[in-house]
Amino acid sequence: MKTIFSTEDIFRISAAHGASPGSLVATLQDIQAACNHLPKKALEILSRRTGHSLVDLYGLVTFHPALTLERRGAQQISLCRQEIERRVPLAEDPRFFRVNVACPACNRGLLSYDQRLDGHPMVLLHWTIRQRQGWLRLSSLWGDYRFATEHPIATHTITQFSCPKCDAELQSDWLCSRCDAPMIPLVVRSGGVIRFCSRQGCEEHMLDFGD
Repeated sequence: MKTIFSTEDIFRISAAHGASPGSLVATLQDIQAACNHLPKKALEILSRRTGHSLVDLYGLVTFHPALTLERRGAQQISLCRQEIERRVPLAEDPRFFRVNVACPACNRGLLSYDQRLDGHPMVLLHWTIRQRQGWLRLSSLWGDYRFATEHPIATHTITQFSCPKCDAELQSDWLCSRCDAPMIPLVVRSGGVIRFCSRQGCEEHMLDFGD
């Protein structure tokens, strides 16, 4: 992966996220994705760009479970099934395991207990397509592609997702390896990040625990 240290690169990533709620976390996640960690120099540049003090940035990085100041390995995930089972509680069906996810902006949980699938809470998100809006509930079982939506979403449509708690847009610079649509990030409570494709009908997704 490329290592980002230039002012221009940091400014470009920061500008891509704008000043919307959650943009600072999204910017940090994209810098980390390129560097495998958050270098001090990158934080210094971002501090000048955003006006946030280094103390505030370090506080956010050390608080947020998906951010790290220490360099990670090159592999996105290198865990055997036994390690995954140790870190993420398994559902009753051993082919799947449940993931407890949170918003990368506000860090509040996204599991919805008022509607369940096979007895498990679902992941609640809000979506926007042009002027249309609605809710989407995803299965919380890793490997299960079932979902429910307030309004039908046409196949191949790229959807904008947001947090139902803080309304922050869920976005990153990651693109789907299958269709080049933006990948949507969700923080895993036990550590790591889930990313799934924003294009309706594409099943590309990844689970990154880091090292």
